[in-house]
Amino acid sequence: MDPIQKFQDVVCASGFFYIVAVTQSYGQFKHFSPQRNSTMQLSKSTMELLASLDLLSQYKLTRRNDLGILIELSAANKQHEALEKLSFLAKFASKTLGIMTRIGNDGDGYDKLSREFTEAIDRATALLRALLQDAPAATRQQFSFTYLSMTPDSLQHLLALCYDLSWYKNWLIDHPDQHPHTDG
Repeated sequence: MDPIQKFQDVVCASGFFYIVAVTQSYGQFKHFSPQRNSTMQLSKSTMELLASLDLLSQYKLTRRNDLGILIELSAANKQHEALEKLSFLAKFASKTLGIMTRIGNDGDGYDKLSREFTEAIDRATALLRALLQDAPAATRQQFSFTYLSMTPDSLQHLLALCYDLSWYKNWLIDHPDQHPHTDG
């Protein structure tokens, strides 16, 4: 294990243990495997939105293509509200994990934060599954393996996607009357 990494928390959720390995610096997670080529083509408007998100995040997005796929799926299936809820929960989970990391296992309120984090992750995965319901089979399989399988690596990937979704939530806050749409 990398010397700057430590086990910060073991959270029981959805019948299995999420093992969260975080670094000492806030918001940084263990090295992620690079994204595979997506199974869906992204529209011009989604690519433009991703470029805006890149600028907003100062090029910190790590799951950019998968975020684009979720944007495409929400537009194609008229599930904007589900993606907005997912982005809210993702931002909440990311921020909560940061606080948990900062205060440590013995910190005041840690147990409550841990429960709230677990609930947010559970709700986020349910929304992610709902968004993927009408996706092509290859996309569903890729997302299920990468983000929804019951492994520590899957949780790390999910947390990275949550981080990217939090930037999408920031964009929504800055652009309250705009909803991404596909080019058709």
